[in-house]
Amino acid sequence: MDKKLCHRFQYHAFFLLLPQQKKSLKRMKNVIKALFISIITITSCNRTSDVSQKISFDIDGNDGQSYSASIYLPAGWSSDTPTPAVFIEDGMDFDNPRNWALMDSLYLHNAIGPVAIACLNGNRIMPDRTDIFINSFIPYVQKKWNTGLTADSRICFGTGSSADRCLELSMGNNTMFEEYWCFSPSEADLSEYGLLQEPVNYLICWGSKEEAENPDHYSGLLNCIRKRGGNVRSWKYDGGMEKGCWYYWFFHELMRRFPAQDSSLK
Repeated sequence: MDKKLCHRFQYHAFFLLLPQQKKSLKRMKNVIKALFISIITITSCNRTSDVSQKISFDIDGNDGQSYSASIYLPAGWSSDTPTPAVFIEDGMDFDNPRNWALMDSLYLHNAIGPVAIACLNGNRIMPDRTDIFINSFIPYVQKKWNTGLTADSRICFGTGSSADRCLELSMGNNTMFEEYWCFSPSEADLSEYGLLQEPVNYLICWGSKEEAENPDHYSGLLNCIRKRGGNVRSWKYDGGMEKGCWYYWFFHELMRRFPAQDSSLK
């Protein structure tokens, strides 16, 4: 309910009953009841902007097809204030009530600052995933919700084969994101790419089980990125290509990059 309408209702609810309160105790009770309703209304009106939003929507790709997507907007989000965003290249696994509830909990406990999470959900069946991600999905989210407007307020996130695509995307889009978070890029091969025109920041992690199956892959991948001018922060965790591990580190990095006390977020 609009706040102005709320307050208008409160004003009339009270003063329409006020002249009658001297006539009887019964009518005085009506006044008290009206005041009580007004207090409840004020509370509900003031909380509307403090609730996070999870919105599902469709976007039109350049191929003429429609694809599903979603966005999480933090509590207190306003279209008047630019909000940083994490763009998930394949958000089908991430887009679930458990993760959104965890986001709410992090805000409630002041563990992270404002950040939107935008998921392109249907990209596994897209004929040209990267083109739709860059030229359709991201511009739509930026314009619709005033999020991720500058490179230093955008993060690209992918896991598994999506992480492979994020790495390939970074080779030709050096200045599009501040950081590329690529978890378990088990098949990425960047050997055919040239030097990066601008420095790119990468966060790359993988499980010990993956490394055991392919011992030389990740060391070779990290060297390949660094030779091309990329800045890499990497680590290995216990386990394999597991969603629980991925999301643990995702939320860990989310708190690092968007701390609640940071007032300089763009």
